[in-house]
Amino acid sequence: MAENPDGPAQSARGTSRTTWAMLALSVLTAVIIGTDLVLDFQEGTDLRHVILEAVAMVAAFVNSLALSIMLARDARRAQSALKEALDEVDLAKARIASLAEEAARWKEDAQDALREFGGAIDKQFARWSLTPAECEVALLLLKACPQRTSPSCAAPATRPFVSKPVRSTRRRASATERSLQLGSWKI
Repeated sequence: MAENPDGPAQSARGTSRTTWAMLALSVLTAVIIGTDLVLDFQEGTDLRHVILEAVAMVAAFVNSLALSIMLARDARRAQSALKEALDEVDLAKARIASLAEEAARWKEDAQDALREFGGAIDKQFARWSLTPAECEVALLLLKACPQRTSPSCAAPATRPFVSKPVRSTRRRASATERSLQLGSWKI
């Protein structure tokens, strides 16, 4: 059986409509046969003909009953599937809410850590007695901008003035190597 391109819900609706149409047709057939049976019986038709029409009428009613049972079963299945889908939606919503709360906690923790880290950097710069310009250069060095590229990391207006503060910052921080003691703090 080919699957409906509109999806399973549309396919189920189409099947249900078909079953309802078959049920209506079976009931109509049984009613027509029953009416003909009564008319034939009143006219005095042969007993074999009346029995044959009675069997056809019973078959149509049995078919109607079977289709009614199928429709009821399909309706229960659809209701159960809908309940399961709604339960899954509720679980997904709860999971999304939980993940959003966790993300907010992580964000807050990360902001706290950044504030603490920034405070530690500021304290170290204060211990070294760095000027505001030297602090900016030291931050550039922390961001892994080496001395020869520090001017490209700096704002365009301050690039010519970076080389001297880099040397000064390293001296003030008592750095004996190019990596500066800040190197252990590389971001």
